Amino acid sequence: MRKKINALVASEPISDDDSFQEVVSIQIALGGGLVSSGGLLGFVFSRNLATLSTGVLFGGALLALSTFSLKIWRQGKSSLPFILGQAALSAALLWKNFQSYSLTKKVFPTGFYAAISVAMLCFYSYVLISGGNPPPKKLKSSPSFAS
Repeated sequence: MRKKINALVASEPISDDDSFQEVVSIQIALGGGLVSSGGLLGFVFSRNLATLSTGVLFGGALLALSTFSLKIWRQGKSSLPFILGQAALSAALLWKNFQSYSLTKKVFPTGFYAAISVAMLCFYSYVLISGGNPPPKKLKSSPSFAS
């Protein structure tokens, strides 16, 4: 029985506060997922290869940075460089989408994409201003008793 309890205790998350892990998970979904799906949807509606390539390239880069950020964060290291990269990519995407919106003045899809880009940049700015995602604090392991 003790072995089962010790195995359960050992498999608990290493973080005292899971809110940081939730923030990292949101980064993955928000960044890469929205941009990639936006590129795919834009291609379906407009048949424009530039929309597809931009969405897939930016979305793939954001997804890769988010994945590496989560991996590094789980190792107990700071993921700040990856968050900075995501913020820079979202700023570049905002600039591109704002330029497209300025030329076309269409609310959908260019205005919608610009609004999503603003939301992404605000999120990454919030993460950076709040100190980034500090590495998780490791719990002290309880001594196991031999039975």
